[in-house]
Amino acid sequence: MSGEGKPVSGTYIAAWEKATPEFASALEIIQFERRDQLEVCDCLEMIADQLPDQVDISLYECTHEKLRHNLPVYHQNEEALFELVRERASESVDVPSMLECIRREHVVHNCYADELYESLNDLRAGRGTQSPAAVGYMLRFCFDSIRRHLAWENMTLIPLAKQILRSNDLAMLLDTVQENRKGISLKIV
Repeated sequence: MSGEGKPVSGTYIAAWEKATPEFASALEIIQFERRDQLEVCDCLEMIADQLPDQVDISLYECTHEKLRHNLPVYHQNEEALFELVRERASESVDVPSMLECIRREHVVHNCYADELYESLNDLRAGRGTQSPAAVGYMLRFCFDSIRRHLAWENMTLIPLAKQILRSNDLAMLLDTVQENRKGISLKIV
């Protein structure tokens, strides 16, 4: 494995590139969702950098609904992927412990997203209910934690998923992802 969570094996890469459309589609959607989470982190960081001054309203718009509605769905989709990994992984890989860690972090991220949603709503409306320093700290903790979490998944479970999941697993995953995304009115790419 390379230091970036990418497989070293050329055969492995070639096999992945020839994956079924279902696999590619499900993975593309989840990869899009992961990039979207990083974009939200970038917006949160810019908001934190602009506090206590007036924050660019477009930054609020970038994060507003994504924090409350999209992030939990993205987490559901990741957990569905990783649950399939758990089912297929060999006994030598402690995937259940990894999944428990991921689920706990998803809960923490969703809780912080809810708190940030309320704080950002107040700031957006011109109501300052907390000190800018406290909001800035919350923002920084949230985006740092999400970035670190995504990087860890990219180095561990995403490559493992690419290696061990079967086409029927991925067809089920695509169905799950499509169903979850209906709840947030996102188009399937």
